Amino acid sequence: MKKILVGTVFMVASVFGLSSAQNNMVKHDLKINLRVGNAPLELGKTYKTSAGAEYSVDLLKFYVSNVQLVKADGSSHSVPGLSLTSFENAATNSMAGKMLEGGQVYNAKTTQAQTMFSISAPAGDYKGVRFEIGVPKELNHRDASTVAMPLGLESGMFWAWNPGYIFFRIEGKTMVDGKTQPWLLHMGTDNWRLNINQFDLTTNKIKVLVDGKNSTTVQLDLEKIFAKGPNGAASWDLSQPALRVMHGGPNVGQAYLNLLGAWSLAQ
Repeated sequence: MKKILVGTVFMVASVFGLSSAQNNMVKHDLKINLRVGNAPLELGKTYKTSAGAEYSVDLLKFYVSNVQLVKADGSSHSVPGLSLTSFENAATNSMAGKMLEGGQVYNAKTTQAQTMFSISAPAGDYKGVRFEIGVPKELNHRDASTVAMPLGLESGMFWAWNPGYIFFRIEGKTMVDGKTQPWLLHMGTDNWRLNINQFDLTTNKIKVLVDGKNSTTVQLDLEKIFAKGPNGAASWDLSQPALRVMHGGPNVGQAYLNLLGAWSLAQ
């Protein structure tokens, strides 16, 4: 049966007063391609790790904050706001495709070039972009029952047992001894905030043109989540329960490092 792909982006942004020197502000979208190696990710499709373990991805959700466009002198233009980007397999998620309070829901036909953050910035040439996968600390520990999307209990990203939000949530299935088992990684807490740096101050290899027409696209290669295993292992062993279902714990450190190396700018 053909899988239905649903991408959901929730966005909230604070807009502050602009000086007259910033009247040339234009819109610039930060987009994302989800990949598995050189191929676009298809939700529900079976892939293999480098160790030969079969797996699929049914859900991916993550927060983006502290977005900055990097200038040639190393300074940056900071963009306030927080977004929650979600790709869900409609066949396995009853909330997929529904309009939720405070968020825009749309049916994405592809995991490619989906907007994950809308930037307002002075027009010009920049040397790249940086951002965080996470919720700002001042928001991460507020009472989730008192805030609206993209935060709050309705987001599906709040840890009731560990105050704070899940910053990066990925879930799917794998085969272990001929049986289908769930696999998931829920990464959060202030210690595991991912700092994604895609800029270059010394060469012209990276250019970001902000002109109200172009956009910037980053790529997330989900295959690299399994790039290395804990304690020097050459690959991630999904047959081990402790590496198959993680809500934290000692193995998250290696998953964190793998994820840091999974981002790049689309060429």
